[in-house]
Amino acid sequence: MDTKTIHCPCGSNKKYIECCGRYLDKGEIAPTAEILMRSRYTAYTLGREDYLLATWYHSTRPISLELASEPRSKWLGLEVKRHE
Repeated sequence: MDTKTIHCPCGSNKKYIECCGRYLDKGEIAPTAEILMRSRYTAYTLGREDYLLATWYHSTRPISLELASEPRSKWLGLEVKRHE
């Protein structure tokens, strides 16, 4: 994946590297609930189990998500209606 040119899967219309890539690849902390939700959606689309588990509340976190198992889910899009 060319992270410098692709659009972010979260639907923000920004480039991945300028959007969720900051959280998935560079270790920045998502500052709002909406950004966390978008970054987790992106992680699901990219199969990034490491990020999903790292951002999951410890008492409910599963040991594994098995995202690499077949058949793989196809994520169609994310639309945020509103957030507070």
